[in-house]
Amino acid sequence: MASLEPVQSKGVSRISRLVTRQRLIVAACLIVLAAIVLLSLHYLRPGPSADAQLQAIDAAHALPDEQNAGKDYTLLVLNGAGAFLDPQLLVQNFQALAQPWRSADLPEAAKWIEERRAIIDALLQGGRKPKCWFPLSESDGQSEKRLQVAWNGTLLLLQAANNDFAEGRAEAGMEKLLCVFQMAEHFRSQMNLSDHQIGLSIASEGLKYLNRLLVTQDCPQEWLAKFEAALPPSRDITEKERDQLHEIQRLILRKSLPFHERILSTFAVSMSFRQMKQTYSAYLSEARAARILLALRRHKDQTGAWPATLVEIQGQIPPEALIDPLTRKPFVYSATGDSLVLYNVGPNGIDEGGLLGDDYHFWPPGERWAGSVKY
Repeated sequence: MASLEPVQSKGVSRISRLVTRQRLIVAACLIVLAAIVLLSLHYLRPGPSADAQLQAIDAAHALPDEQNAGKDYTLLVLNGAGAFLDPQLLVQNFQALAQPWRSADLPEAAKWIEERRAIIDALLQGGRKPKCWFPLSESDGQSEKRLQVAWNGTLLLLQAANNDFAEGRAEAGMEKLLCVFQMAEHFRSQMNLSDHQIGLSIASEGLKYLNRLLVTQDCPQEWLAKFEAALPPSRDITEKERDQLHEIQRLILRKSLPFHERILSTFAVSMSFRQMKQTYSAYLSEARAARILLALRRHKDQTGAWPATLVEIQGQIPPEALIDPLTRKPFVYSATGDSLVLYNVGPNGIDEGGLLGDDYHFWPPGERWAGSVKY
């Protein structure tokens, strides 16, 4: 009989593991069921409909048409500007437009830009308005077309600005860059998550352009002041603002999706908001780096040389702007003669000289955007 004890012990152990596994499966199913019930009660609770709540928010943010930049962007959508702005329509190497270029060197590009002069003027007109609001109660199709106009319109403005700088029209080029920053703020300030996120992307493109301008070009002090005023704020978004965006996204889902799809989409929205926090930190990191570069530019204009350390520009920018929000560590800076380097230490928190590992360069430009790095 003693020889049977190991066999019996193994059998009991196997049964015990099986029972434990079954209990875990039952517990997980109960948790999922409870979540579905709670979500169902949330969506089916009595009170104003999602559409009524969205309309109330729209009413609270309503602007006169002549003051609302959203009307300018919407008119471009209605006129079909999104398809006309498709960069793939440009035959010449599109990457060539990422640097200052002359019309004589790229005549097809110059023609492409000129054919879209009316769109540029419309974007500039919208960019001169300080406020913007897109109705939350509008159709999703309208929103998707608007994002196409915003993104491709941003590329158009920056490519045209590069042509302006190469042709000696510096004021016109800087006005277009300033317009990009205003467009970014128009979209970033919206409560629709897709608008908000395209605003971050627009700002990122504008900040990369501004960095190159600050380091490589002479820029009048009055324009430095204008860019400083147009830069995104250096503070992080608050939890209250995130919660507000989250709740409005839920309302939009309640309005546009059938009940069973809303239940499934709720989990996707929660995941997207966790990703949004990372994306916002990357955007904020770029915004703070641009403020540092602007202060460095001012120092060089005043003294004839880049400062030796960031200590020399303390007091010229908000204290939090010297801290990278992605790593919670100070930005790393060095200067040698006419060149400078500005980077963060990357997700591993180790300063690898900006050349190795996962350090991310703000200047000279890196090959990736900070938002693509997992912190």
